[in-house]
Amino acid sequence: MRKLLRYMKQRDLRYYWHADRCDPRIASVRLRLLHPVAFLQSAGVSVDTSDVVFDPSRHDVVLFCKSVSEGALEIALRAKAAGKFVVYDICDNVFAGKDNKKTARRSAAVRKMLALADHVTFTTEVLRQQILEQVPYDIGKTSVIADCLDCFEQGGSSRSVQSLRAYHRTANFLRRNEGALHCIWFGKSQGKKSGLAHLQAAVRYLEGFSKRFPVTLTILSNRPFRYWLYSRSWKIPHHYEAWDLNNFGDILAMHDVTVIPLEQNEYTLGKTINRPATAIMAGLGVIADSIPAYEELRPYIPLDDWSAQLERYWNCAPSGDPQLAQARLYLESRYGKEQLGRQWLELLSMPSSMAAGGRAAEEVQPRDLPL
Repeated sequence: MRKLLRYMKQRDLRYYWHADRCDPRIASVRLRLLHPVAFLQSAGVSVDTSDVVFDPSRHDVVLFCKSVSEGALEIALRAKAAGKFVVYDICDNVFAGKDNKKTARRSAAVRKMLALADHVTFTTEVLRQQILEQVPYDIGKTSVIADCLDCFEQGGSSRSVQSLRAYHRTANFLRRNEGALHCIWFGKSQGKKSGLAHLQAAVRYLEGFSKRFPVTLTILSNRPFRYWLYSRSWKIPHHYEAWDLNNFGDILAMHDVTVIPLEQNEYTLGKTINRPATAIMAGLGVIADSIPAYEELRPYIPLDDWSAQLERYWNCAPSGDPQLAQARLYLESRYGKEQLGRQWLELLSMPSSMAAGGRAAEEVQPRDLPL
């Protein structure tokens, strides 16, 4: 890594990392922009983000994260015209959405950005294959870089009154059900593709388990009405709070087990290891259905076996489970900020000759981009 840093500093390359919304509440922005940028900046690499205006005379390499807006396309066009090296990062299969205007607009924007990109990064190998099936692209100009671990602090001093109230409501709910196996599901709900729609099957397992042992379920999500619609028939104690970055770590740590039910479809198959990794790093057990990204965790959390896993965590608290302790060491060794930071460093050192002005500027117009 020292050689990479020394080489990059010799070239004096300056980077610009753009997101349409540079908001830490957005998981992909947090894991694929803010965490890597913090690591790179701490290593002395010059990286600006969207709070600074892109300047072709100042920035040599431009990266895009979660970017499908007209503003992002305009920056990419200016960067390309100035001969800059453009990297486009994709974290979801945008082509797997419902057939509507919003999905069509996003898909068209991704195609345009891919046409401008000199290099494309993906979160998983499956996602890379999914996108390249939709948009022909030289696989030699692509990379797979995983998400950084998402580790949340507990007891944060910046929590709002609203966050504190949510924390205490959850604590009171769990106290009323003291002695139960406390389960939690967290995440965004994306219609039938993922989220609360997939939770119904998991609830059936929890209801069956509750006939012998007490169990609760907490939901942290962004769809209160959908939760209310589904939960009316649930026969176990359950509780809902809106997901909040400021208290997520505290609420997560109150629980024993994270449940991650998933139906395999074009959207979920390309997802990352982030959700079970987040839970494991917070000290929770995990009960999950399998997708390709979760397979490397199978030695630590046997997948697709809900009944056996519920029994396991009832008989042995996750805090004392040696397999979960091993899983935390494994995850840190593969997905820690330094490990992923090195991968971004290697990627950013690649375009040095071109980014430093070693190629002619290309004239690209929006009308030239494929739809």
